[in-house]
Amino acid sequence: ADRDRIIDVARQRFQHALQKDPKNKGALLGLAKLYTWAGDRERAIATYNEALKHHPRDKDVAFAVMRTQVRFED
Repeated sequence: ADRDRIIDVARQRFQHALQKDPKNKGALLGLAKLYTWAGDRERAIATYNEALKHHPRDKDVAFAVMRTQVRFED
């Protein structure tokens, strides 16, 4: 129960930051990492794709995407 509550609070905070700035790299990566940690492959990949759309040449984004692909064995 605590794990689910922590995930929900973190998700809400990242989404709040993204409402203010949809291109916020930290919030996009944080949300995608949260989804990865929770095992939600579809949302993680979709959020990473959004980060790549806004930050296509960013090495931190590329590394996070690669790490998640390995995690989900893509």
